[in-house]
Amino acid sequence: MRRLLLTLLSLVALLLMLPLLALQREPALPPAPPGSNAQLAVQARLLWAQVRPGAAPSGSLRHTALSERDLNSLLAQGSQAQGDRWRARVTLLPDQLRLQASARAPGRLQGFWLNAEVVWDLRARTDGALPPLVSSRIGHLPLPPALVRWAVERWLRAQGHGPRLDAALQLRPMLEGWQAGPGFLGLRWRWQPQSAERAVQALISPADALALMAQRQRLQQLLAPMAPWSGVPVETLLQPLAELAQARQAVGGDAGTELRALLVQLTLFTLGRDLGQWLPEARAQAALPPVRVLLAGRDDMAMHWLLSAVLAWQGDERATAALGLAKELADVRVGSGFSFNDLAADAAGLSLGRLAARSPQQLLNRMAAGLRQDDFFPRVDDLPEFLSPSEFARRYGRLGSPAYEAEMQRIRERVAALPLYRSVGSEGPARSPP
Repeated sequence: MRRLLLTLLSLVALLLMLPLLALQREPALPPAPPGSNAQLAVQARLLWAQVRPGAAPSGSLRHTALSERDLNSLLAQGSQAQGDRWRARVTLLPDQLRLQASARAPGRLQGFWLNAEVVWDLRARTDGALPPLVSSRIGHLPLPPALVRWAVERWLRAQGHGPRLDAALQLRPMLEGWQAGPGFLGLRWRWQPQSAERAVQALISPADALALMAQRQRLQQLLAPMAPWSGVPVETLLQPLAELAQARQAVGGDAGTELRALLVQLTLFTLGRDLGQWLPEARAQAALPPVRVLLAGRDDMAMHWLLSAVLAWQGDERATAALGLAKELADVRVGSGFSFNDLAADAAGLSLGRLAARSPQQLLNRMAAGLRQDDFFPRVDDLPEFLSPSEFARRYGRLGSPAYEAEMQRIRERVAALPLYRSVGSEGPARSPP
C-alpha cells in the first residue's frame, strides 16, 4: 500500500511538473520581420518562373531548390496573418530539417509560451508522406516522436482542414523525395496538372472565383474587337472593369474582393497568364485575345505598375521596393540593364497598392469615374534606362550615392504629385530601397 501511494504521489508530482517543463515566460523566437508578405510574393513569382510546371508534360520528374530564406519567408507570412500568435523558423542541416516554433499558450495560460523544436530525417524516400521524426520537444520536455505524429493527426482532423491545408494535401502526392544541405532544401517532384489545379482551387474562395470569372469575361468583351498584338492603354481598361466591380458590389459584392479580382485578372493578363491554367470554368470560356496592355506606350511599364500594386497590397512596400531594385540589379548583369523608369513604375504601383489596401471603395470609385495616365503614372521618358554596369558606375558610383539618391528623389516627388495618390500623401510614397 505504501508503494502504491508513493507511485501515485510521483505521478501527481510529474503531472504538476509537466506544465513547468513545457511552458515558458518568453518566446524562443523573435517576431517575424516586416515586409514578409511582399517578399514572399516576389519570391514565389520568381520560383514559379524558374519551375514553370505548366510547360512540362504530365508525369515529368522535376527538381526544385529552396533556401532557408524562402521557407522562413513563408512561415513569417503565416505568423503575420495570424497576428503573431505563433512564430516559426526552419534551419536546414545536412540530411535534416529542424523546425523551431513559439506559440502563445491558450486560455488561462495566456502570458506563457510553448516553445517547440522538431527535427526530421530527410534521407528517407517520402512517396508523398512526411519524413520520419528524429527528435521533438516542447520547452524542456522531450516528446516521443510517435506521440507527436499522433497529436498532429488528431489536430488536423479537429481543424477540418481549411483552404491552405487542403491545398497542401492536394500537392503532397506530387512529392517524391527530399534532399537537405546547409542552407537549402531540394525537392524532387513529379508534375501532375490535376493535383496542382485542385490545390489552387482550394486556395480560391467561391466569392473570389466568381469575381475573377466576371472580370475575365468582361475583359474578353473589351479585347474582342481589337487586332491581335495591338496595344491598349491600361486606363482604357480600368474604367469598364471598375464599373463591373461596382455593379457586382451593388448586388452584394465586397469592394475589396471585387477590386482584388480586377487587379489580379488584369495583372495576370498583362504578364501573359490566364485563369484557365487553374480554374476549369475559365477554360470553358474563349481564350483571351493576344493584346498588349500599355502604360506610357510600353507593356513593361504596365507589368511593373500592376505587379507592384498587387504585391504591395498585402505586404510592406519598402520590402517590395527593395525586391524591385534587386530585379533591376539582375537586369544589369543578365538583362536589359538598370532602368530608373522601371523603378518609377514600381513606385507608382506601390502607391496604388497602398491606396487599394487603405480604401478599396475609394479606388474603385476613382477608377470607375475614369482616369487619365497623368492621374496615376509619372513622366518617365527622361529617366535613365538600359544602363550597363560600367555606365551605372560612371554616372552614379553605387547605390545610395548622392547622384543615385537625387534620381530617386526626383521619382518620389513625381509620384507624390500624382492626383490619385494624394490621398495617401500623408505618409509619402515608398522610399527608395537601401
